[in-house]
Amino acid sequence: MMLRQKINKIKRRSYKLYNKLFIYLPVDILIYFRNLLRGVRGVFRSERSTPAENQEKRVIIFRHDGIGDYVLFRNFLEVLKKSPRFAGYKITLLGNAAWKDLAEFLDKDYIDKFIWLDKKSFTVDFFYRYKKFKEITAVKYDILIHPFSREFFNADNDLAFLIKADKKIGSIRLPRFTKPYKNKILEKIYNELIPDVENIRFEFYKNKNFFEKLLSETAAEKISAEISLNRPFINLPARQAATTVSAAPAPVSAADSAPTPALSGIADLKSKLGISSPYAAFFIGASVKHRKWSPEYFAETARYLHTKYGFHIVLCGGKSELNDAAEFKKHFPSDLADNASFTDAVGKISLIELFYIVKDASLVISNETMAPHIAMALANAGTVNDASRTNQTASATSAPDSPNIPSGSPSLTSAPAPKPAVIVISTGEDSFEHFSPYPKEITGNSNYAIVFHPHIEQNPKEYIDIAAALGRGYDDRFDISEITVRAVLNKIDKIL
Repeated sequence: MMLRQKINKIKRRSYKLYNKLFIYLPVDILIYFRNLLRGVRGVFRSERSTPAENQEKRVIIFRHDGIGDYVLFRNFLEVLKKSPRFAGYKITLLGNAAWKDLAEFLDKDYIDKFIWLDKKSFTVDFFYRYKKFKEITAVKYDILIHPFSREFFNADNDLAFLIKADKKIGSIRLPRFTKPYKNKILEKIYNELIPDVENIRFEFYKNKNFFEKLLSETAAEKISAEISLNRPFINLPARQAATTVSAAPAPVSAADSAPTPALSGIADLKSKLGISSPYAAFFIGASVKHRKWSPEYFAETARYLHTKYGFHIVLCGGKSELNDAAEFKKHFPSDLADNASFTDAVGKISLIELFYIVKDASLVISNETMAPHIAMALANAGTVNDASRTNQTASATSAPDSPNIPSGSPSLTSAPAPKPAVIVISTGEDSFEHFSPYPKEITGNSNYAIVFHPHIEQNPKEYIDIAAALGRGYDDRFDISEITVRAVLNKIDKIL
């Protein structure tokens, strides 16, 4: 098993190297000389912007990673928009098309322009990458912001280099986790690199640290830039379950789901899909094959939940997971799959509809962290949140339909939402302590549990120490199939 994992790791690295040499580098060279030529032409032809364009201040923010990463990041967009430092700036968000509908649905009040990248095409399609580079580098910005990301060094810093901006702000990991030559490269690209903090591991807190430092132009401003936001939250509007969108991206890829019809509420959505409460939402896919728990194991877990707790089973995911869903159904009892106890929603709902399904679930089970991020953020809706800076005059509320709250007051919303129980099945890897397990300060008394590989479960302190030394968990070391169904059922019984 270890040999196969090593071979797969070599294959992935070879694939990345091929893309960098034959797609990334040629596009970079073409765009670099194109921009150089435009600059020379501009000198001789006196190309000028209109007065309005000259007066407009612009900032562009990078965020290329997945849906779960965006959930842990998005609350800080409001903080940025309403901060004194960026007052009057037009904000452009350069993001992953996988969460396009989510951002445009929840965060359009804080973003003036969206630019979307299909991450797969941007990685493997020369012509798509070149077209997007042309579009993005055609505009000059005052400030470029590339927030913290665990993939920061590999997250298209060539694009950051080529974008025209007076000031470029990025992030940098702790010195012991980054090779010196990488730091030298980053120092050539960015005017300012905001450092990571030694004792902050969880991704949401890393984002908070980044934005607090970003909003403190001087040491004297540090106190006023403290952000009183202690957990991620999503306040979905209660008035409707979704808006009509075009070919909405589903949880995994940018072209995973069908258009979303308008719905008047979660009840209509559940009725349309034939879902009855209580129900468990199962996310059986994963972005990387070795992180997928067996569909057979998921089916056995689902049968147990229905038999013991009477849960309706809802299978969630994008079209890329249709094969996993088919395999699941082979092992799920046909008498249950054929009656009102099971709903296969894989590839049939939009990202926004998915959020409503998760919000109303009694239990969420997943072998990746995206669905748990969604569940935990939705569980924090309706709680007291203060997304404003201490000395800020603007109100701080994240829900699309929430009222304005005066500065200095928390966003008081409705009563706390019921918190779904959450089970994560994981082998640790690079998500360990960055995305899972969740800190107690965020989970509170909610029913959150993670089932790690037996080696981690039996040696938790050793693994925590290793992760602290490496800056992440082991990569590809453990076989997820060695996590037994019984181990998952034991955690379920404990939290339900």
